[in-house]
Amino acid sequence: MNCHNAEMADILGITLPPMPFDLISIVDSSGIEHRFNVVRQVVPKWIILKAQEITPDESSGYQFAARGNHKADIYSIFNKLMKKLEREVNARYITEHTFQGFAQNVIRGDVVKGRLEFDPHSQEEPLVVVDGKSYDWNEFGRILRQFEGFQFKLKMSDLTDD
Repeated sequence: MNCHNAEMADILGITLPPMPFDLISIVDSSGIEHRFNVVRQVVPKWIILKAQEITPDESSGYQFAARGNHKADIYSIFNKLMKKLEREVNARYITEHTFQGFAQNVIRGDVVKGRLEFDPHSQEEPLVVVDGKSYDWNEFGRILRQFEGFQFKLKMSDLTDD
């Protein structure tokens, strides 16, 4: 990524300040520590900071990004990223609920936020990552069954959007 960034900076005629951080840690409201690798990506219109959670089992985990224009201070982009991290690692969209002795995952409220990823075990369906946890397409479908008969609105957004 550093070679790409250096080449893009040269093409765009900008100077990249050194990255003052490449590893961050945040503790969520449950007291669980989440560690993230942070990388910078320079693209024609933006400077993007991406944070990917480091997980012990190498599962997808949380992933966040923030962007700023080429003139933006790296710390202002980092502050946007940190605000997003703090907000989202403390949000819980899926919780475990026990009903008649059976535990099942359910959506808290009527909104769920996550991302789609490639599933290396299936060429047909994506993985759905919510609350930093991966669900295969069928697992997520079972979670959605609580809303049978409801209408829904599906909105897709870039990783850098809020």
